[in-house]
Amino acid sequence: MGHKEDLLAGAKQCLREKGYANTTARDIVAASGTNLASIGYHFGSKDALMTQAIIEMISEWGDRFGGEPVDASADYGTRFAMHWRDLAAAVSGDRQLSLASFENAATAMRLPELSAIIAAGQEDARIGLGDDFAAADADPGTRRAIGSLMLAVTTGVIAQWLVDPKRSPSPEDIVKAFQAIGEAFARK
Repeated sequence: MGHKEDLLAGAKQCLREKGYANTTARDIVAASGTNLASIGYHFGSKDALMTQAIIEMISEWGDRFGGEPVDASADYGTRFAMHWRDLAAAVSGDRQLSLASFENAATAMRLPELSAIIAAGQEDARIGLGDDFAAADADPGTRRAIGSLMLAVTTGVIAQWLVDPKRSPSPEDIVKAFQAIGEAFARK
């Protein structure tokens, strides 16, 4: 690897271990085995390097979450349960990466470039989740509403799993809760 790749690897390591706010340029240099001048040469600034590292980490987290695709012909309940099982496996499989992703989202509110990237990723997630969980004949507004709800619940569940994994809902609990809510709506 060259200095640029080493710096990115070092920045990602620091984000996992220390978070954005607690990482210094010297920390990155120590983790990467490079020098301070390399940061400016390859990225222009520590913030630009950290932003690029965050972007790559978000992509890595998204790749982990994907798991094996569920057969589109599988019944709705199977697809829904698989979403929560895949998510639980992604979070428990790499808690540091999941935590860093949450910290990065908070950091993004102060970095417009990163905020725009995360916002675009969230919109992609809304669309994808809407496509996955809306009825085939649902109109675009309904699809987006379902995707937005699934993203909100997914984000909230991840936060619970990170903070208090023992008392947080299991994938089975989540499926059970959604089934009960659906039944309540059906009763009117």
